[in-house]
Amino acid sequence: MLRSLVGSEMCIRDSSPPRGPLAPESLDCDLEWCEAGLLCNRFHEHIPTVMSTMDHDGFVNLMIEGLAHSFFSREAFDHSKAHVQEWVSCGALSKNVDTHSVFFRRFFRIYDHNNTGTVTLVSLLNKTAQVVGVANGFRGQAEFLFGLFDVDSTGRISQQGVQQVLHAFAELFVELSSNVFGMEKPFLKANGTPENQLTQHLEQIRSVLPGLAKLTAQEAAALFEPMSLSPHQMANKDKFVSQFTSLDSLPKLTRKLLGVLSGITNNSLTMIDRSGVSSRNLVQAFVDKSPTGRLSRRGLTTILISCIAQACLSRETCDELAPQLRTAALDAQLLCSGLDQVGEFMEWLVNSNFETQTRLDPRESGLSLTDFAVGVERFGRHAQDGAYVLASMAGRGDAHVPPDQMAAVLERISRFLTQLELNIMLTLEKPLLLTQGIHPETLAQREHELRALLADLASTCSQTARQLSCPQDGDSCPGARWMELIRANPPSLCHKVQVALSGVFGLSLIHI
Repeated sequence: MLRSLVGSEMCIRDSSPPRGPLAPESLDCDLEWCEAGLLCNRFHEHIPTVMSTMDHDGFVNLMIEGLAHSFFSREAFDHSKAHVQEWVSCGALSKNVDTHSVFFRRFFRIYDHNNTGTVTLVSLLNKTAQVVGVANGFRGQAEFLFGLFDVDSTGRISQQGVQQVLHAFAELFVELSSNVFGMEKPFLKANGTPENQLTQHLEQIRSVLPGLAKLTAQEAAALFEPMSLSPHQMANKDKFVSQFTSLDSLPKLTRKLLGVLSGITNNSLTMIDRSGVSSRNLVQAFVDKSPTGRLSRRGLTTILISCIAQACLSRETCDELAPQLRTAALDAQLLCSGLDQVGEFMEWLVNSNFETQTRLDPRESGLSLTDFAVGVERFGRHAQDGAYVLASMAGRGDAHVPPDQMAAVLERISRFLTQLELNIMLTLEKPLLLTQGIHPETLAQREHELRALLADLASTCSQTARQLSCPQDGDSCPGARWMELIRANPPSLCHKVQVALSGVFGLSLIHI
């Protein structure tokens, strides 16, 4: 196995103790949901089944899988992408790779938020956003490089330490690209690439190995030259970061390092488009309830109730209370008194909007971020058409639905939304409104109105269904016909449903 210039002492894991009480982590990144979804999937693949954190070996495998995408050939890209997990699992991509080199040791230490020997999903997302330049732009990348080069965790870097990291990266570059090429070779050969061309390419990859020591020494010197430091002087973070203002200001090998790392969040041949609206709220909601990278049904239900509750806040309390619900600072279970969380309305919300492979593949243990994001976008369409929601819950396609069945659907939805509104008022809004000078009798009157509405829902919804039905349709009519009738004469519940669903769709929009 090829070894770096680091020496055995540099391959020992950082043994310094955790820095006092474990600091809480919060998501603080603007990765696109497709990037975050890719990281969540890889995190889920590389952690033990019963754990929600990743150890060093799992982290290295995640890194190798991500970095490998930067070495896939254009001709074999789709083939390699389809087989990369298999290649990682069988060890083909880690052949001759020093997985305990100073490069991987420092990388893991940066991601190990509390020096516990493990990496969390939140830390993975936050630090990767910095690595690829999403968090704090190029300055964030420069700060990441400094942390990578700080081999002894002293807050200062030396030219020798920088060379050690760059040498380890260069060795990784050669070995991983060789391994990827070795796995792609049969495919390329079968698709017409001449044998001599394949041999020549592999020789070219490995030809840099004899000169790595000289190359990395020159690169380290080039990094220190702008700082006007001698080879034996140390640099702190401020001095290092202030000397490099763009990717082009870095020496060639260091630019290559950052370029290769882009494979961590991108598994395609095209650049990530970050010109759209922020997906921070969507990713935040998902990660808050899915530390393993997969969202359970209970976690999904909690998110939906929180979002619907946010949409149902009154004008007077929205500005102050919405952020609590949006950031999950308030447990949504406090809002669930009297709610049927497994009833028909929640079933429809989950099953009609979050189609997932978990029904087809028993190996999956929850909803992926990608499926979650697609489901949230689907809410946007439903939020504009309350009639569709009511009719589709009553019956699909040509199935005939009598008025009493439609009345039962109206009652279940109304009961859920009205009970939630009452819970919001009692647990959240009432204490706040009292501090704002709202008279207690006014709040008591509103509570009485909501309770009276709950008591009369059965008769009210039965009357609404009869008013909606058309005598010419007879005793029942198909769901599609009900949709026409509701659109022609929409009950007030239609608007309430649209408002509720808009709260979920709001996850995909920017919130200032």
